[in-house]
Amino acid sequence: QAQSETKVHFNPKVGMNISTLSTEDSENGMRTGLQLGADFIVKSNKESWFFWQPGLHFYHTGVQPVNETTTEAELENQFYYNSLKVPVSGGLYLTGSNGILRIRVNAGITPTILLGVSENQYGVTREDFKGATVGLNGGVGIEVLIVTLDLSYEHGLTPMLNGNDGINQMFSISAGIRF
Repeated sequence: QAQSETKVHFNPKVGMNISTLSTEDSENGMRTGLQLGADFIVKSNKESWFFWQPGLHFYHTGVQPVNETTTEAELENQFYYNSLKVPVSGGLYLTGSNGILRIRVNAGITPTILLGVSENQYGVTREDFKGATVGLNGGVGIEVLIVTLDLSYEHGLTPMLNGNDGINQMFSISAGIRF
């Protein structure tokens, strides 16, 4: 008989991301960034295959504007924006939620709050960005004992830029420890 006690795991993690910001005028180059945060993996009981995975993550994301007038020298330049992501996902353990090796898939929604934009030669400022956006996320995770490795994709549902259709698309990989 399965236990009825809710099981919560804390999963701090660090990783990197690669993203592109697509607009009406340009397809921005793929640029890397860093992330730091934590998820909670919440199961209804120890043996449950289904889980909820809310989280809180700080992202430092690179942007490289590219359009038909971009010069070769300008391709070397980029700027960064910082954001706070609050993903809320649900998922399934494909190999069961106990054991040495656990594989899981998840999908959900990611509200994002813009924290700031780095100084840059393009004159892009925080005011050029929307204060908050929403995206869909999906991913796969591997857990070996207490070590976790997650690969995820986020597709923006709402524009990031004021007066433009800038949609963010991002791949992320992170490693962490599950407590």
